[in-house]
Amino acid sequence: PDFCEILEYLRANYEGAITLSTNALLPNERLMEIIKKNVDGVSVSLDGFDSYSCTKVRGEGIYDRVIAGIKKLKEAGMDVTLICDNMASSVMKRGWIQAVFVGCDRVAANGDIANKIGTSGVAILAKHYQIPMYVCAPTSTIDLKTEDGEHICIEERPGEEITHLWYENPMGPEDICTYNPCFDVTDHELVTAIITENGIAYPPYSDSLLVVKQHK
Repeated sequence: PDFCEILEYLRANYEGAITLSTNALLPNERLMEIIKKNVDGVSVSLDGFDSYSCTKVRGEGIYDRVIAGIKKLKEAGMDVTLICDNMASSVMKRGWIQAVFVGCDRVAANGDIANKIGTSGVAILAKHYQIPMYVCAPTSTIDLKTEDGEHICIEERPGEEITHLWYENPMGPEDICTYNPCFDVTDHELVTAIITENGIAYPPYSDSLLVVKQHK
C-alpha cells in the first residue's frame, strides 16, 4: 500500500478540496511532495498552534519551527489555515476536515502511539465525526518491545509553563497545583493507519507493524 492510495481514496470520495488537519505536526518534505503531486486543490489546516506553543510542545526555538513548517507548506503551493487546537471540534463538525495526519514520538507494538499532548483529544474527535486518523511515523519510532501505551513513560514538564512562562501576566495563583504532561497516548482503536517510510501499517497493528519494521 502507498500513501498515494489514501489520497486517491479521499479525492474519489469527497468533492471539492481535501483538507488535511495536522495536529502540531511540522510537515515532512516527502509528505508534502506526495500531497502536492497527487492531489489538486489541497488545503492544509494546521491545528494545535495554541497548545503547540503554550502547553503542547516545549523547548527552545519552538516558535521558529512552527513558522518554518507553515512557510514550507505555503512554498509548496498549499493553502494554509492556522487554528487553535480547541477549535478542532468546530471545524470537524462543519465538515471542513476530511483527514487528520499527526506525527508521533513512539509507537507501541499494539499500535498505541505517544505524541505531543492533545493528540489523543483530536483522535477522539475524529472518531466521533468519522474522519480518518493517520499517524506519520518513521520506523525508528516503532518499539515492538513495548506492549502497549500503558508502558510508555510520559514526561511531565514544569508547572510554570502553564502558569507563567508564555504569558505577560500570570495565568494562575502562585500556590496552584499543576499537571503538565508533555505527551499523551492515543489508543490504537482510534488510528486508521500508520504511515512509515517502508509502507502503511493497517490494523491489526501487532502484525502489520512487524512487517514494516522488518522491511528491507
